[in-house]
Amino acid sequence: MSHDKTQTKITLNAKKAHWLLDEIEPFVADRPLSKPHVAKLVSEMHEGHFMPEITTVMVANLNGTTYRLNGQHTATAVLEVAEKDENFALPGVTLITFTVSDEAGPDGEMVSRLRVLDALFYPWRQQGLEAAMLEVALQAGLS
Repeated sequence: MSHDKTQTKITLNAKKAHWLLDEIEPFVADRPLSKPHVAKLVSEMHEGHFMPEITTVMVANLNGTTYRLNGQHTATAVLEVAEKDENFALPGVTLITFTVSDEAGPDGEMVSRLRVLDALFYPWRQQGLEAAMLEVALQAGLS
């Protein structure tokens, strides 16, 4: 079992937002897209109150597949703002990328690693976590 974490600053523009929403697999335990939350973010961006320097987008690479763990609301808001301003961008957003592989561990260890990874991202959302982690393991062919 191996894992790695990288953290970089990115400029979240329409191209990066499309990458995050269209090319990255959604994490099975991610919350559904909330239109009111997106509208609030769009409003903050228009008014200049959005703070990209404290915004984090997270993805996890699991055995060759990349999953979006966080950032769907911000990316969707960026796309909405970019419809009217094609040059709109949020400099200074933090992109955290976790890479996890199971080349040295049995399936049970991988599922445990995913549970820990999810708990680090979302410690408040434990309800239904077992089913979500099982689904991720199934998606990754680990069960």
